[in-house]
Amino acid sequence: MNYKRAPARVAGLTEDSMNHSESETAKHERAIAAIAQSTAHPVEEVRSVFSKEYARLEASAKVRTHLSALTTSNVRAILRGHAAAKKRAA
Repeated sequence: MNYKRAPARVAGLTEDSMNHSESETAKHERAIAAIAQSTAHPVEEVRSVFSKEYARLEASAKVRTHLSALTTSNVRAILRGHAAAKKRAA
């Protein structure tokens, strides 16, 4: 059986985020910076969307090999949707 337990919280971090290696965290930060630069969205907004999307995908991931690349692609699409919605509203 596949039981999932709720991640432990320590000072705002989840157990899962604490298990990420420094190189993986650095890779995420580089992806976040690149997305922010190419989409002209603030880094804080990109980081928030990236974090939520990564957590969403990670929760059901059976293989984590391409999780960062998939997250990056999804975040770009999400932000394009945000930009299109803002243009329609204007």
